[in-house]
This record gives sequence, C-alpha cells and structure tokens, in this order.
Amino acid sequence: MELKPLKQEIKSVKKAGKKEINSILSENKFVKQLFMNSLKFGLNRLMYISGFYLIFGLILAVTIPSIVGVGIALLIGVVVADIVLLTMSLPLLI
Repeated sequence: MELKPLKQEIKSVKKAGKKEINSILSENKFVKQLFMNSLKFGLNRLMYISGFYLIFGLILAVTIPSIVGVGIALLIGVVVADIVLLTMSLPLLI
C-alpha cells in the first residue's frame, strides 16, 4: 500500500475546504460579527471570573498561613487556565 498519494490527496482536500471556509467567512459579515461578539463576551467573562479567583487565592494565601499552598496553587491555576482558554479561543478569528 502506498500512503503517499493518499496523504497528498487528503492535504489538497483540506486546503480546498479551508479556502472555501475562509472565502465564506470573509464575505459574511454576520458571521464575523457573531465571532466578535462571542469573543468579547468570553473575554469579559474570563476576566471577571479569573479576577474573582485571583483575589480569592490571594486572600487565602495572605490570611490563612496554614493553607498558603492552596492559595498559591489557585493563583497559578487561574493564570494557566487563562492562557489555555485564550490560546483556544483567539485562533477562531485568525
């Protein structure tokens, strides 16, 4: 079995599909606006929720010395989760 021609055919079909999707998105202003609105909503929600958890983690880390590790872990987890969510949501528009 030769897989090389099959791989090349799959790549060409993917490129054609991607070009078609890009052309539809560039012509359709409603889809662009929908993506922009959903991205703005997601970023606002991300900022409010992560701000709440960052403040909560900071309060835990400062006020309760016996569970400082929990507060610090919460702070680190929120920052990492923000980075992951942004890297997943931002490429939708690119």
